[in-house]
Order: sequence, then C-alpha cells, then structure tokens
Amino acid sequence: MDPNIDSEACIEEHKLCAVCQALVQECPLYQGRVIIRENYDGTVSRHPKTAAADAPTIEYSLRPTQKYPHYPTFAGLARSVEQGCHLCALLYSSVRIDGAPAATDGDGLRLMVAFIYGIPPTGHRCELMLSVMRGDAEAYSSGISASAEGAISDDERLVIGEWVPSAAVDIKHPAQLSRSTKSAASFQLAREWIDECVNRHPECGRPVGAGTPVRPTRLVDVQPEDPKIVLTAGFESTPEYLTLSYCWGQGLAFKLLESNIGQLTTDGIPMGSLPGTLRDAVIATRRLGYRYIWIDAICIIQDSTSDWVRESATMGSIYRNSVCTIAALHGEDTQSGCFVARNPLEHRACLVRAATPAAPAVYIHSHGTLSTLDREWQRVGPNMSRPLQTRAWVFSERVLAPRSLYYGARVISWECATADCTESRPRGNPLWVANDAKSHTRLKAALTQELAQPDNTAFDAAKFWRAWCRIVDVYSSCRLTYGRDRLPALFGIVRTVAAATGRANAAGLWRDNILAELLWWVVTPVPGPRPADAEWRAPSWAWAAAGSGVSFLLAPGSVYVPEHSRTVPQAEVVSVEIVGAQANGAVGEGSRVALRCPLRRVQPNLVKGVRFKRDAEQAEVDEWMALLVRQVRAGAAGPGEAFGLLLTERAGGWRRVGAWNSDGSEAALQHGWDAARTVVLY
Repeated sequence: MDPNIDSEACIEEHKLCAVCQALVQECPLYQGRVIIRENYDGTVSRHPKTAAADAPTIEYSLRPTQKYPHYPTFAGLARSVEQGCHLCALLYSSVRIDGAPAATDGDGLRLMVAFIYGIPPTGHRCELMLSVMRGDAEAYSSGISASAEGAISDDERLVIGEWVPSAAVDIKHPAQLSRSTKSAASFQLAREWIDECVNRHPECGRPVGAGTPVRPTRLVDVQPEDPKIVLTAGFESTPEYLTLSYCWGQGLAFKLLESNIGQLTTDGIPMGSLPGTLRDAVIATRRLGYRYIWIDAICIIQDSTSDWVRESATMGSIYRNSVCTIAALHGEDTQSGCFVARNPLEHRACLVRAATPAAPAVYIHSHGTLSTLDREWQRVGPNMSRPLQTRAWVFSERVLAPRSLYYGARVISWECATADCTESRPRGNPLWVANDAKSHTRLKAALTQELAQPDNTAFDAAKFWRAWCRIVDVYSSCRLTYGRDRLPALFGIVRTVAAATGRANAAGLWRDNILAELLWWVVTPVPGPRPADAEWRAPSWAWAAAGSGVSFLLAPGSVYVPEHSRTVPQAEVVSVEIVGAQANGAVGEGSRVALRCPLRRVQPNLVKGVRFKRDAEQAEVDEWMALLVRQVRAGAAGPGEAFGLLLTERAGGWRRVGAWNSDGSEAALQHGWDAARTVVLY
C-alpha cells in the first residue's frame, strides 16, 4: 500500500474541477433536453420518462456529433484526480480499466470528451466518450454513462451500464468513501459482517460433521508486539482463531523450519521480518479483535515431511473451525500485502445538478465497474484474473471456511454460507450475483446446508450428488504446483463430507456411487501424454489422475441424460482396493478397482454415433478396449444411450485412457459385446 496515502482519510463526492464544470453544461440531460428515438415497432422512447411533454428534445445518435476539449494530457487529468474531481476520477478510471496504454506530457496526445446518447436497443442513457487524440486522429477511447435521476434502479436489478445502480449512489457505510482498505471504517464494516454471521446465521454457525474439532498444533499469537508461535497442547480448550488464505508465489523467504522453530516460539517474530501479506494478516487479526491466527507457512514446519503430512491431513478441520478466513485476493505472492490504497470515487456515481429546477439531476457513473467489483472475488478457475482464484489449495480453504473476508484490489468483500456482501452493498448482494453456480457462496452452502443432516432427517443422495458434481467440476480446474497434491488438496472437503454423511471415499470417488463417478470426462485435455504417466497423481480410473478440469457424464442437468430418464447399470463393482493410503488423502500406485462388465474391441475412427473423449491429446491408438458401464433408458422402447470407459493394456494391467457415450442409435456400439467378465483397472 502507498505509504503516502492516509489510511484513515475519506474522500468527498461530487466535486468537479473547472474543466468538468464547463463540460457537463454541454450534456443534453444537464440542459433538460429529452433523448428520443423511434423503436423498431414504431413507438417512440423518451428519456427521462418523467420529462414534460413540451420539453426540448434531441434525437439519439450512435456517433459523437462534437468533441469538447478536456485536459491536454493524462498528467493533467491525474492531477485533477488527486485534487478530488469526481468526474475526472471516473474518466481516468475508465481508461485504465479498459487497458489503454499510458500517456505522458510529451507524447503528442490530448484528451477530448464527446456525448453519445440513446444507444440501441435501450436508448435510455447518455454516454460520455473520453477520446485520446493524436493530432486529428483518435488513438483510443473509453466511455462512462450519464443517467437521469429517475433511472436509478434498486439493488435487485442487473446493472451493466444501462442504469445507475443505487449501490453506486447511496452511502450505506463510511467504508465506502475511505481511501484505504486498512481504514478504521473498513475494519468496522468487517467486524459488523463477522458479528452478523456469528450471532444471526444459524446455518453458518453449525459445523458439518460436528464433533470434537481437530485442534491446530500451532497458532500465531498476535498479542505481543512481535508475534509468537504457540503450541495449543497446553490450552484447556481451543481458542477462537482466524486463518489466512493467500498465494505463496515463486518462493517464501520467511517460513517455519526445524532450525528456527525454537527462536520463533521463544523470542517471537519481528514484524519487520514478515513478508507483506503475513504482516497485514497479523495487523488485521489485531484490529478485528482476535488474538490468534493460523498461517500455514509459519504453523507447519516446512522442511519436515512428517509434520507436513500430519498437518495437511487436518487442514480442512483447521479452516472449518476458524472464526473467519482472511483472503488476500489481489496478491500474487507474499510480498503483495492485503491492504490497498484506492480512490473510491472510481466506482461511485457523480451527482451533477441540472441547469434548471425542472430538469432532473444527472448521475455520471462508470458502467460495468461496480458489477465487476461485486463479482471479482466470487468465481474460481484457471482463467480468473486473481491468482488466488486459480489455486486448488485455496479453493478448499475458501469452501471449508465458514466465513471469508476478502481483501481485493479495490474493495473488501464478505462471504458466508448465508450471504455475500461488498462495500457497495454492505447488507448483501442481489440474487444475480449470489446465485452464480460456481461462486464460493454456493459451494459453502453445499457443505453447510445441502450436506448437513438435521436430527431425524434421512440422507438425501440426490442432493449430495448434485453438490459433489459442482465441487469436483470447479476444484478440478484449479491449479497445483505439484500434481501429487491433487487428492491432498481436496482431502479437507472429503473428510468433512465423510463426517457429515458417513460415506467412504476411494481416491476421490465415493464408494457407494462409484459406477456413476467412474464416468468422468476431461473438459479440455492437456497436450501430449497423460500427466499421470510422468507424475503420479492417482490411479487412472480416478478423476484426480487428469491434469485439467473434469465433469461427470451423469451429473444432474447433463445434456447426456434426458429428463425423466433412468440409468441402468451394466457393470458390477467386484472390489475397490486402495494401496498406500496416507493420512492426507494421497493414495499409492497399485490402487485398483475390479469391475465385471461387457467388453469389446473398438477402433474409434470407424465407429459412428459414439463420442470418444480422450483423457489427453495423446498419439492415436488404432484399437482400444471399450467397457460398458451404464445405459440410460428414456422409455421402454429403443436401445437408449450408453456410457463406458476406454482402456488400454499396459505393463501390469488395464489403464483408463478415456470415456465414451453413444447417441442411442442402433449402430452406436449396441451390438458385438463379449460376455461380461472381470477387468481390473489400475
């Protein structure tokens, strides 16, 4: 965080510099002029709708009719932003968000602003287009919107530039105007979120698989000026503690080792020696009112394999039983820190009073920015913009944590199994945000609400299967530094589910549903040979053996399973044997499953009506063994769609190399099957 920014400072809204004051007077809405356009059905739209019938009008245009001079350089624009001009902050932010190149005073660029209004198909706004000119030519441009006061929506409306969201206008908490996420106002908002959840969200307060929580072996005591590592064995009961979720980056200079554990336990950890993210986490723990925090880098002995295996086996319980997890969302490594200095005006609507009392006030806002801020922390996967959103270990931490406090690039956000909130919507986000099927909120709910079993309530296998498909779908797409951690990184979730349901797991598959879970496919096969051939992850039949995202063919809502159909097993599980199981969920080579089922030889390029899904983009194989696992029956007549595995025989036995499913036609592997026999997959 910029040390020159006062972390306790707040900023004043709606101030305009002299340049912007002159500019807004050219805005048609400011002048009280009504934007009109003819719709496709012949009707006429007027904006604002509340304008008088005899108000002056202007027809919509998709192209700016005139450009008005603004600051001659970006440096001048930046100075105005620093001096508190709200509109300049919005213009400057819109260019940076759109990824425009940096400009300097000597590069021959100048800034112009034009008005575009009534953009089809809505025709309900006026857009300010910031054009960066080089001579008479436009180098690039970026826009923000102006809307009349009557167009402001409520919190339940989808906002992508057409309307001004009320969350960008209303002041619901002082944190919304603070210059830093380290401010007292930001911590006050975070404490309110924690208090609301702990005291008023019964679902969040009830751990799944309730019992005696596994106590962390070590915690960081932040009460001393120099934090200390403490052993919890001497505590009468487990104290309340926080946890940290963050990215290590390419390396971590400070960590717990066999050589320094004595010193860190006795003398403490000098705050100046902690990397930025860990130091900020200590500060946040103190200011949130807690004494202890668990941080893997300094609570697990990093050069001790035995300590890592033992502690990683309990990591799920550690996060699950913490009060809250602090997530350093924007940091790429441990030096990035949690807190950021920011200009809150960049995502606040600027109010401009109209020229005449009869005309409505005009709100100028950066369309899309607010919705981006509200969603930046939610989703996960390899294509997400924040490093923390791409990591498999972090996925488990965030899903297991009952509550998460996110420190993003510009705002803080909150998530629990009951609600998610941001600074702009401190009392909760609208449904279009919260109902994202791949958001952590939904996945937390899958663990707390969908998998929890109230007293005298029968286990709902269908609900469990739906939740598990979502978890595997998202988790499998996340990244790992070491492929061998594919099962250990998920073990916290597996252990939590097992405690809640009493089910047994084998290499990431639930034993009582193993036929359905064998039918997975790789969404985007990795180039070259299968990763498991070079680095052991899991047995070939387990989805954890894949090197990228997977989905289940029989997942609820799958396009391969018609509505109201039924699946008919064509295989029988003879045995499942796990070899070399470790305390953290890892399994060893030699783990196998034996199936009794029909088989046949198949040449993929010569079979019509069958979708062959390879596990990797490996060299073509002339002939594979097809194994029939299930059929889907939509009715009494017809062959139905079939599902199975592709196998190849290698030294030591059969290995899975892909999956297949037919389209139900008579020619699609409906005939020619050998009699059922037992096949052992490794």
